[in-house]
Amino acid sequence: MFIMVNGKEAIVIDPNDNEEGILLLQGKNVENVHLILTHEHFDHTLGVPKIQEKFPQNDLFCQEEAGRSISSKKGNNPMLIAFVLAEQDRTDGGDRYKDFKSSYRPYVLHADEIFGESAHREICGLRFHFIHTPGHSGGSSCVELGHYVFSGDSLLKEERTILRFPEGEKEKYENITLPYLRGLGKETIIIPGHGDPFRITESKFLWD
Repeated sequence: MFIMVNGKEAIVIDPNDNEEGILLLQGKNVENVHLILTHEHFDHTLGVPKIQEKFPQNDLFCQEEAGRSISSKKGNNPMLIAFVLAEQDRTDGGDRYKDFKSSYRPYVLHADEIFGESAHREICGLRFHFIHTPGHSGGSSCVELGHYVFSGDSLLKEERTILRFPEGEKEKYENITLPYLRGLGKETIIIPGHGDPFRITESKFLWD
């Protein structure tokens, strides 16, 4: 989850279930929250209901396929991701799946605005460029802010992007998303959905 505050307004990208984030927004006396999703997977949307409850003045923006997915409990079904957590637990003895199963509750979301292949928006005085980057999911997108790019799960530093979910498409990732990412400037700073920011030239798998 990434938070940017400007006076009484804030931008929250990929809200997860993070109480510290809520407290930060409340501590800054934020009144209006602009929610942005890089894609529809539950670990990038789970915090939306709580933020909407705490901050009634809010709006939600995402790619149109992500918007369709989050609008139903079936679309928000995280069972495949839960399977991945269980596989990781079997590898290292963790409790990710158990923790997830005990805390997850089904939910439905409504996007106030969606975009197709690309869009420009000014939010909180900042100029964003949104680009549809399918592959990890049907509704995946990257969010450009100057030379920073919020990549969601479309690009990670040390891991390959997972393309095996039902809505994932290897062909679109290779033909649409990879050319876009490889065309970004070498000074681009990637802010991924998981892990620390990194310079795009540090990506382990983008160039192979």
